[in-house]
Amino acid sequence: SQSVSQSDSRQPASRSGKFYPCQWCVILQFFFQTLIALIETRVNQIHHLQEQGSDLITKLTPAEQVQLQEQLQQLQILHTQVTEKVTIRQQQLDHVLQVTKDLQDNLDHLQAWIKDTDKQINNVLKVRLHSPDVDTQLQELQVD
Repeated sequence: SQSVSQSDSRQPASRSGKFYPCQWCVILQFFFQTLIALIETRVNQIHHLQEQGSDLITKLTPAEQVQLQEQLQQLQILHTQVTEKVTIRQQQLDHVLQVTKDLQDNLDHLQAWIKDTDKQINNVLKVRLHSPDVDTQLQELQVD
């Protein structure tokens, strides 16, 4: 499992106009990582329960043995399903966060390009507005 670094948790910034991964996504990512770690720590407990069940089976009637065996199998199946679902959700969330970060990088580059282009356009307009032809035309209009 991966760890969430503090530098990755960007706060939404409505004033700056930047698009940041939402804080709840980072919280969810941390939650799933914690959940996976918790599930992994429960593996030993499940194995211990299975061992206890195997020891107990010898002391039970055949009907009780079948029932206990089914319960132990259901426990193992449930544990496997939960682990798989949480792992898949974690992977999906990691992917969404990476896509969001890539989008932010692209938006940052686009914003820089727009600012640069805007400066270039303003410089061209300033040069054209202060050309001799414009000054002459303004003087002619003022004479009338």
